[in-house]
Amino acid sequence: MKIYHADLTTEALVAYRRHHPSKSVRALLSYGRRDANFSKMLSSHRSKVDELILDSGTFTLNSNPAKYADKITFDGYMAYLKIRAHDFDFYFNFDADFSKSGFDNNFAYQLDLEHAGLKPVPVVHDCYGEEIDIYIDRGHKLIAIGSGELKYAGLDELRHIVDICYRKGVNVHFLGCTRYRKLAYLPVSSADSTTWLRTGSSGMIFYWNPLKSGYDKLDKITIDDNVPKRIVKCHIRDYMFRDQLEEYLHRDLNMSLDDLMGKKKYLYRAVANIHYFVLLEELINQKHREQGFK
Repeated sequence: MKIYHADLTTEALVAYRRHHPSKSVRALLSYGRRDANFSKMLSSHRSKVDELILDSGTFTLNSNPAKYADKITFDGYMAYLKIRAHDFDFYFNFDADFSKSGFDNNFAYQLDLEHAGLKPVPVVHDCYGEEIDIYIDRGHKLIAIGSGELKYAGLDELRHIVDICYRKGVNVHFLGCTRYRKLAYLPVSSADSTTWLRTGSSGMIFYWNPLKSGYDKLDKITIDDNVPKRIVKCHIRDYMFRDQLEEYLHRDLNMSLDDLMGKKKYLYRAVANIHYFVLLEELINQKHREQGFK
């Protein structure tokens, strides 16, 4: 199982590599966010990521159609892939219609890209319709499940969906989902999320606490004082495993709590959260092996 860091910045990547040059780090870039960081990742830092994949940017497009309608287009995406597809380990279809009835539109885009000689990964937005069966019958070996289908689905629902693909030898990618429970106990082959970035910028870090009871040992620790109370799960002042956290930060990242609160706090938090997901990937793969997943 592989976790891709969506919108990974080159600054955070370089900083993380200083501490862990041999750890596996994977990234997802979005066609909808073709900025200086996007260009630097491809030109100067491609060798620093083990795998790089490309999203079509349709999530960004759907979030604000008026703003991105001219920048994120199917024709532009196809033209870009014809030139740069080889830079990516895989890339997704232009799934612009997120509705339950959007299959015909998205499938048309899929076919147009394929007719142009490209090999996009299809994205499913209705797991209970005909989409999955159609893509399996067409011979696709990797299918992505849209984040809307994953957000509220329980483990039993997802197991039924993933097993349909798994039994046919088809890999499944979860878009925008890196929850341990939904990845560790299902034969999911890959996933991506921007959580590494959003968590740090919102004043928190993630820590896998080996002393915590239960199967999911994630602690979400608030660092800032200006975080809304409704979001705060555990503030660093009250964290009963603070000593263990500080030891972990120093041992794994040569980092202190002062670093997480100082002038470069957002960079340090990003590095700490990247490391959490790198370790999470290793933990999930261990759980997959225990369950006999291929």
